[in-house]
Amino acid sequence: MKLVQPIRKIAQIKRMKEIASVRPRDLCLLEMGFHTGLRVQDLLSLRISDVARKIGGKWQVARSYVVNEQKTRKGKQVEIVKSARAAIERQLDALDACGMAAAGGWLFPSPYRRGSKPLSRRQAGRLIKAIAMRAGVTEPVACHSLRKSFGYHAFRSGVDIMYLKEIFNHSDIAVTKRYIGITQDELNSVYQRIGAIMA
Repeated sequence: MKLVQPIRKIAQIKRMKEIASVRPRDLCLLEMGFHTGLRVQDLLSLRISDVARKIGGKWQVARSYVVNEQKTRKGKQVEIVKSARAAIERQLDALDACGMAAAGGWLFPSPYRRGSKPLSRRQAGRLIKAIAMRAGVTEPVACHSLRKSFGYHAFRSGVDIMYLKEIFNHSDIAVTKRYIGITQDELNSVYQRIGAIMA
């Protein structure tokens, strides 16, 4: 069995979002997954009231929210970037249109249960794999790829690994290192930079 990989090419992530944009739910799931670093089960358990409220007939999406992670049982505040807020608004408008946007309802309701239960991890996994295949992603992809992609690209854009450890709520930095896929070449580069500073 191949290990789940991050999606390493930004162009593929953008292509996945383009493909998903025809369905508000799909785009919302990708935006939230790629931009929060949350586990998929924590995304799927979001209720509308966790991230938005209706004021004067229009949805107001929060800039951040507190999530209680199911795996770690730890609470943390999560920022919602602009593109994810826009995707949430589209998803809420779509839920409104089909009568599934009750205040305590699920942000990602299962289409098979008329919104009484959230989308399952299996359903989300099939959805993400199908979109990734259409986008030309050849690495093994699963729900966890969104979280790993967040870490992979954040680290390579300069985010300190200790911040990522906190964002992921990892108890051990070794787990974070595996998530972000630090290569030996990258470690060698760090040693060379430190050597240049100390010379």
